[in-house]
Amino acid sequence: MAELQHTDKGWRYEQQKVHLLRAKWHDYKAPSIYMLTMTTLDRKPMLGRLCGIGEEAYIELTALGKAVAEQIELMPTYKGFESSEIYSFVVMPDHIHVLLQVHETLRRPLGYYVSWFKKQCSDKAQELLEAQEPTMAQGTTMAQELTMAQEPTIAQGLNPASTTATEAAAEAATEATPETTTEAAAEAAISGTTEGYALAAKSASSVPASSVPASPVPASPVPASPVPASSVPASSVPASPFSARTPLESKPKPTTPLVFETEYHDRILTHIGQLTNLKQYIAENPRRLALRRANPDLFRIRQNIRIGSFSCTTLGNQFLLDYPLRQVLQCSRSLTPEQIEEKKQSCLIVADKGSVFVSAAISEGEKQICKALREAGYPLIILLQNGFPKEDDPHYRYFKPQGIFFETCAEGRLLLIEPPSEMFEDKGIEAQVYQKTGILPHDTLRYRFLALNSFAQIVANQ
Repeated sequence: MAELQHTDKGWRYEQQKVHLLRAKWHDYKAPSIYMLTMTTLDRKPMLGRLCGIGEEAYIELTALGKAVAEQIELMPTYKGFESSEIYSFVVMPDHIHVLLQVHETLRRPLGYYVSWFKKQCSDKAQELLEAQEPTMAQGTTMAQELTMAQEPTIAQGLNPASTTATEAAAEAATEATPETTTEAAAEAAISGTTEGYALAAKSASSVPASSVPASPVPASPVPASPVPASSVPASSVPASPFSARTPLESKPKPTTPLVFETEYHDRILTHIGQLTNLKQYIAENPRRLALRRANPDLFRIRQNIRIGSFSCTTLGNQFLLDYPLRQVLQCSRSLTPEQIEEKKQSCLIVADKGSVFVSAAISEGEKQICKALREAGYPLIILLQNGFPKEDDPHYRYFKPQGIFFETCAEGRLLLIEPPSEMFEDKGIEAQVYQKTGILPHDTLRYRFLALNSFAQIVANQ
């Protein structure tokens, strides 16, 4: 995640790319339909909180969340972006989805307008910080929203900011030494609190290196009795960085707080039906979040799960591995539609008797049968071809099954398994592939498919 660093221009967030690069095959000036996803800085839930359960779930937006929603609606008014049309959007606690269409060729790439949108949101965040307006009926301050690290704490942070925190910040500014104040200012600025921004600004403006005395500041020669200001030479009053408030107009403005991560994710719609599906996905985002909150164990990636003699990574209902009846679902790519239909009916009969099917869902027949089993309400164990995100991947913590598999997972009818790397180093499978293709086994999809089917046998028979 981006970290706050001090530069010659003040405190700035380190520029990091947390998403994949844009599609190299696509012209981002051309008319297209996009699904844009932007996450808040460090995934802090500063835009709202989840309320309600199930079908009644909704997001109660904070002041910043409302400002972001307004900026989304204003996107088609940006100069050069007037040909865009917003179809649908949703503001979630720590991210947003925007479904839009560009009707005419743009003067600049899409990323330029996305960056401008982010800047507008950051400017609104700065305005709210300066105004310190209550953001909800209970009086949450903007500073609290920007510093919330856990979404459940939003409900706890609806009371006005504690005076204890303010007093502690004032104490740090008045009692600490210049050196420790600078360090405290840096730490406070990183935390993103209002006191932090103010302390960082005071430290930067009022503690120049040349003004820090080696010994305690000498007592002021100004007499205790009232003396006209004009009779006291300005040079005779020592420059103490903590003796008086700096005039508001002379304080340097704090760096505008970032609302979103520097990068974003885009999905380019290319097939019929995607627009309708994504509109539904956006509308159901709050409900899906409520499902994940209600079933956290079903959406947690688990490592070092023993399957046979292998250590695997899984997500979903682990108890499916304890079903007494497990069968491998494997279909040849040469099966005719009639043969696939016949096999589908036989699998439904077997599943109705209590069997759980294990499949990599690679061939067309396997996909059709898995879909039929899922729609009929039967559980499935699916082997992933590409595995889960790695632990150091920004998406690791937020990984979830896509599409209809999300619902199946929430209902406890799905287990996803990432086969161990050893399965893709099987000498027996290498010999089979080389004998048929005559090329290096690891360069073929066939090798991976055979390895996945081989592991399916292990899962079914352990």
